[in-house]
Amino acid sequence: MLSRAKIVAKIRDYFLEKELEEISRNRSFDLVFRDGKNIVGIKVAKTLPGKHKFREYIEKELIKLQRVTDVDKVYIAVPAGYIFFLPSVEIFKEACVGLLEVDEKKVVERIPARAREKNSHWADKKIENILAELERQSRYIEILK
Repeated sequence: MLSRAKIVAKIRDYFLEKELEEISRNRSFDLVFRDGKNIVGIKVAKTLPGKHKFREYIEKELIKLQRVTDVDKVYIAVPAGYIFFLPSVEIFKEACVGLLEVDEKKVVERIPARAREKNSHWADKKIENILAELERQSRYIEILK
C-alpha cells in the first residue's frame, strides 16, 4: 500500500508531465494546479478500514467538494484496490468530481473532472453578507456623529 506522501508525489508528477503548473495549496486540497484558465484541485482520500466506512467517507467528501468555489475542476484520488468501494460513476459525474486511481506504477484518470459552472449562489451570498456588514457599520457611524 502506498503512503499518502507517495500518492501525492505520484499525482504531482502525473500533472507536471501533462504540463500543468502547480500553484499554492489551499485548505480544501492536497494539490492545486493551473490548467490554462482552469484551476484544478486534488483531494487525496484517507484510507479507512472497511469498505462501508470508506464509501461513507467518499460520499461526505463529494458533498463537501461540491461546495468549494475556488477551483474549476476537482478530483478525488484513491489508492488502487479501493476503487471497488466507491459510489457509482453517476454520483461522481453529477458532483462534477473526477476520480484518480493511484498505484505503485501509475496514475489513472478513471473519471475525468468536468469544469464546474461558477456558482453564483455562493458569490451572491458573500455579497449579501458584505452589504449587510457595510450597512451595519454605516448605522454605527451615524450614531457616533
